[in-house]
Formats: sequence, C-alpha cells, structure tokens
Amino acid sequence: MYYLTEDQFENIATLNLTTAVCLAFFGICIGGFISLYSTVRATDLMDASTHATFIALTVLTGVLGIFFGALFAIGFVRSLLNLRQAKRTETVKTVLPS
Repeated sequence: MYYLTEDQFENIATLNLTTAVCLAFFGICIGGFISLYSTVRATDLMDASTHATFIALTVLTGVLGIFFGALFAIGFVRSLLNLRQAKRTETVKTVLPS
C-alpha cells in the first residue's frame, strides 16, 4: 500500500483530469478532421467560398488535434512520472479527508 501526501494526491488527480479532457478534445478534433477531409476529397460540386471554408476548417481541426494530442501526451507522461515518484519515496502516512 502506498501512502500519499495531500499535495501528491491533488497533483495526480489534477493531471488525470486534464489528461482526460485533452484526450476527449483530441478525439473530437481528429473525428472532425477525418469527416471534413473526406468531404473535401469526395465532393466536387462546391463553389469556391464553400471549398475554402471546408479547407480552413479541415486545417483548423487538424492543428487542434495535434495540439490536444501533444497536451495529452505531456500530461500522461507527467502523471506517470508523478506516480512513479510517489511509489519510490517513503512519505509520512497521511490520512486523506473523506
């Protein structure tokens, strides 16, 4: 059994929540990118302004997907490192409030 200080517990919980939100936005953005990209590639009947709008939205969702994917990777690695550090260090037994 591992005992965590309140600071370690809050740090791990905050990183896990942030990582989960980034993963959700990553999935939304990648799904939007795939949908918009397939629409642009499959449809030839668009006028110039509609085509430009679809291209801009495709690029935007692709960039946001990369951004949220990077944030997810950073948060995931940080939470793993914090968890390993908490397991490695012997901390004073602290009872967390229920």
